[in-house]
Amino acid sequence: MKRNGNLHVWLLTALVFCATLVVGGLLRGQVEKNHLLESKSVAKNLAHASAHAIEERLGRSLSATYALAAVVAQGNGRVDDFDALCRQLILTFGGISNLQLAPGGVVAAISPLAGNEKAMGHNLLEDNARNKEARLALATHKLTLAGPFELVQGGLAVVGRLPVYLPGKAGAPSFWGFTTALVLIPDLLQSSQLNRLGEQGYRYQLWRIHPDTRQRQIIAGLPGPALEAPVDTTLEVPNGSWTLSVQPVQGWGNPADSAWSLLACVSMAALLALLTHTLLMQPVRLRRQVALRTQELEQANAQLAGEIEERRKAEESLRLAANVFTFAREAISITDAQGTIIDVNAAFSRITGYERAEVLGKNPRMLQSGRQSRAYYQAMWRSLTDSGYWSGEIWNRRKNGEVFAELLTISAVKNAEGVTQNYVALFTDITPMKEQQKQLEHIAHYDALTDLPNRTLLADRLQQAMAQTQRRGQSLAVAYLDLDGFKTVNDTHGHAVGDELLVALAARLMATLREGDTLSRIGGDEFVAILVDLESVSAHETVLLRLLEAASTPVKIKGLSLQVSVSIGLTLYPQDNVSADQLMRHADQAMYIAKQGGKNRYHLFDVIQDSAVKTHREQLAQIRAALHKGEFVLYYQPKVDLQLGRLVGVEALIRWQSPQAGLQLPGAFLPAIENDVTAIDLGEWVIAQALHQLSEWHAAGLQISVSVNIGARQLQQANFKHRLARLMHLHLKVDPTYVELEILETSALEDIEQASQAIRDCRALGVRFALDDFGTGYSSLTYLKHLPVEVLKIDRSFVSDMLDDPDDLSIVRGVVSLAEAFGREVIAEGVESVAHGQALRQLGCRMAQGFGIARPMPAAELLAWQARWDADPGWRALRQEWPVSQAAPL
Repeated sequence: MKRNGNLHVWLLTALVFCATLVVGGLLRGQVEKNHLLESKSVAKNLAHASAHAIEERLGRSLSATYALAAVVAQGNGRVDDFDALCRQLILTFGGISNLQLAPGGVVAAISPLAGNEKAMGHNLLEDNARNKEARLALATHKLTLAGPFELVQGGLAVVGRLPVYLPGKAGAPSFWGFTTALVLIPDLLQSSQLNRLGEQGYRYQLWRIHPDTRQRQIIAGLPGPALEAPVDTTLEVPNGSWTLSVQPVQGWGNPADSAWSLLACVSMAALLALLTHTLLMQPVRLRRQVALRTQELEQANAQLAGEIEERRKAEESLRLAANVFTFAREAISITDAQGTIIDVNAAFSRITGYERAEVLGKNPRMLQSGRQSRAYYQAMWRSLTDSGYWSGEIWNRRKNGEVFAELLTISAVKNAEGVTQNYVALFTDITPMKEQQKQLEHIAHYDALTDLPNRTLLADRLQQAMAQTQRRGQSLAVAYLDLDGFKTVNDTHGHAVGDELLVALAARLMATLREGDTLSRIGGDEFVAILVDLESVSAHETVLLRLLEAASTPVKIKGLSLQVSVSIGLTLYPQDNVSADQLMRHADQAMYIAKQGGKNRYHLFDVIQDSAVKTHREQLAQIRAALHKGEFVLYYQPKVDLQLGRLVGVEALIRWQSPQAGLQLPGAFLPAIENDVTAIDLGEWVIAQALHQLSEWHAAGLQISVSVNIGARQLQQANFKHRLARLMHLHLKVDPTYVELEILETSALEDIEQASQAIRDCRALGVRFALDDFGTGYSSLTYLKHLPVEVLKIDRSFVSDMLDDPDDLSIVRGVVSLAEAFGREVIAEGVESVAHGQALRQLGCRMAQGFGIARPMPAAELLAWQARWDADPGWRALRQEWPVSQAAPL
């Protein structure tokens, strides 16, 4: 019985031990879980603070690209004293290794240049390794960030590129290029104090997912094994994001604490088991002791719970102190519910000049500058009372009396019952930003020399004036002014005197305008005036006359009497009912007409004439688009030897296969491009297509020549020989002697010496030349003597009427005789019948082309036509009648 009783006691003792061990283990696990969550929360806040510092530092450094872009826009693509400007921007924004200008995507300026010379001339849009971010910036019109990547000179860096757009001639913004800032990663991290994480016992990694490899790229971090279950914070950077991973150096768990807590659990279990055993063995004697021990255990548990709560509060207080006071670069002040300051951080003292001891126990109103009204502060407190939050800009006063601007955020801190206990105020000194913003706004809207509104501000005022004119039912005038003779002043007396003259004239011109009018300098010696509230169309004349008089009155500068005049172009709105940009262009066009008319006068824009110019421009655009889309085709008109009855060549003639208008002849579109560069592009296309077709005919055994018409503009290019040689080189199988270039006699007349030299240069390549429409010029004999051509083409106007008009017949006879005398071949155009062929036979001209032989046709129809012509009885009879003595061509 006794033995059974002892066994029962031991079983109960063991049960108590196990139960206590399980409960202790569960409690231990819960405590460690809470500790882990709190540790990760502390790390998360530290990582967030560090990430915010990096974002702020990087954003400030990249802001330099916007300032540089503003200077580019103000100078209309020109930046004076680039190095001095970059030194100021690098000093202002900080963290920048160098700044670059890349007009058109090509790096043209770098400051500082030392060590970066290899980057000059680098094309950002063509570099396969780095053009993605540049093209993304061009597509989105936004700042993009490239990198991080290793620099050639060593080190890790990122590059911010901002696309710059300037007003284009067509009105729409035109891409100018990029402004670029290079930021070194080590400098960025040092300025962001990321290394303080290591000083506080944390390991970290700053990384990103590489956009090309999709692999993790480590930007910065402390050495050591890979991080396990770190806390991550995302940094938003232009066109991407970085991630900051943080973990304690010793990991999330402390083995020593775990061992001690396990030992405590085991000890507690053993102690309870011992007490249970003692109680069971001595139930009477120890009942009171058990009750006492139970009470002590309850007190111990309560004390343990209190210690856990105190530890939680201590860690929370530590986290608050670490995040708010240690890492924050913003000034922070904490007040009680009545607004009395109870704590401030170091940044508060740095910004305001007040030490912590000087402000504790006082109200923040001690910083008021007096710039905000009483109603402003009342609205602030209403927001705090209603929503517990207020944010805005405010002007305060430092200890030294200096007024400064701050970006302020105030948040109410409430307890569990929703009662406000404290107010936390965070603010940043934005005074430098305000001053810089003010300077940039002035730079962006006013001319640096004359302090007149620039093109940007002018555009805004013109839009407002147009809207006001519509409301009032009145008119306004846009006057474009360009100084006459100003360049002579600059060249003679220097730019310094020229600048003083511009300042004096700007003031004088401004004085002639009425209140409400605007005078703007848009560059060089060009000004634009907006004359508003015109009651009638002629109301502007008085102002314009005053402007002409003011500009032409001599100006005394440094003992010199300088005199210029002004040419003014004018357009009226809404009579000229177009957009603001078009009004400017119309006034500019009228100004050039005033200059051409003798200067020192004004000219009113002609709306009707402008419509005709627009129609011509639209036609040019359609022709360029047709060339790009491949809508042009070549037709070929045969040239035959009448005596031998043989096809000897073809003349390539262009046609426009328009989807809307169908097949168009050259007269419908070539006159529109006669004086435009498109004529050159189209002419080269014709040569290339003709060479390609000739190579196919020769490959098929059809040995004929091809002639191509070239215009004066194309022939008189300085590099025409080289461009022709390049086209010939692309068709090496074509014998150059089968290629003939036809020039109009009238085009050769423009510059006989230049045309003659161009022909000699091209003949060196082996090609032949023909003088087209011979006899229609004014000095045919002179040009026949000086132009080294092999063939004369008798103009169709003479040949077609030679059967009825004796004068035309005499001209044809004379041309044939001249060709024979000068040793030239001759071919007649405009042969419309066999009778024409018979007349030419009598004159001794055997080479002919015309509608009577064949109309121009596609290349695919040439062989079929040849078979039909060979069988034509009329032309066959003519061949049989040809005198044997004329067997050789002229």
